Parts: sequence; structure tokens; C-alpha cells
Amino acid sequence: MKILLVEDSAIERQQIGSFLHEWKLDFVAVDNGADAWRLLQNPDAPNLVLLDWILPELDGIELCHRIRTLGANGSYIYTVMLTAKDRKQDLLTAMAAGADDYLAKPVEPSELRARILVAKRILEPRGDSCVVATRALPK
Repeated sequence: MKILLVEDSAIERQQIGSFLHEWKLDFVAVDNGADAWRLLQNPDAPNLVLLDWILPELDGIELCHRIRTLGANGSYIYTVMLTAKDRKQDLLTAMAAGADDYLAKPVEPSELRARILVAKRILEPRGDSCVVATRALPK
């Protein structure tokens, strides 16, 4: 799993980047939506995007829409919207744009780690068989 961190604030980018580095995760960081979009069009593009909402050149909502058009033609890109916007309507807007998850800033490291673990579980299936619990039928 390779992560793309898209954050225009140098402070936030450094802080989140330090968490990712500490957790020994493979990531690249950019400070605007246009650079992110260029990276995501490459054949070896990251498959997890940590995406700020308010960005220069191309905002997070528009980038999210574009990411979903890419997914129709290739592998799935899991997207987590990171934003200071914390109203319920903002959550719905992000999800309608195609975000898979949503974290309000400032980002709490344990919450971010949990979101990344979920993304990893979804993006890197282990191929194990599925166990379905059923109730025994009465005799």
C-alpha cells in the first residue's frame, strides 16, 4: 500500500508525514490538488489518498470526483478526507463526492492509524476464506 498525502499546510503535512514515517508506511506528500491528480494518473499511483478539502489549484472535493472516474478504469483508490470542516453536511458532501472516510482536523494519530488500518484491510485482501456464522437448524 502506498499513500498520497495531499495537504497545503506545511505544518499539517509535516505532522501527518511524521506519523506515517513513524509507522513505517510508504508515502509521498504534495501541497496541491493539481500535483496530486498528476501523480494519481501514473500506473504506479498510490492506492490510499489522505486528502485535505481546501487546496490550491484543485480542491479536495473535485479531486475526489476525479479519483472515482479513475477507479472505473483500474484499481480502487481509497480516499480519506481530512478537513477542519466538521458539520454533518460536510461529511455528506465528502461522501457524495466519493470519499471513503472522513477525519476532522486536527488529526488525532490513533484515529488516523485506525483509518489507515481499515484502508489496508480493504486494499490488500489476504485471500483467506470467508467464515459465515449461521444458526443451527432445529432438528
